[in-house]
Amino acid sequence: MLNVISFLEQLGANARIRYAGKAELELVLDDTMIEPVLRAAILSEDLNQIETSLQCKSIICCGVFPGKEKDDESEEEPAKDDEEVQARDAGRRAA
Repeated sequence: MLNVISFLEQLGANARIRYAGKAELELVLDDTMIEPVLRAAILSEDLNQIETSLQCKSIICCGVFPGKEKDDESEEEPAKDDEEVQARDAGRRAA
């Protein structure tokens, strides 16, 4: 089973193998010690057969976590201290 896991890991990590045609993938599989049933399942992309042969189930979980909402008042309006500084600076420029 380790050969299969190693091969599937290599398949996911190596773009040349991942996007190879069926004939090229067969050549790569010939260099492995993977059982013929699993080879056929990999070539046909039969996930159910792969899971059955390996006696495991794939579990896929996806989650989306929205970002923090903006606090409209605190981010858009300058603080009172900022307004005083801006007014003071504007008065100095006018003088």
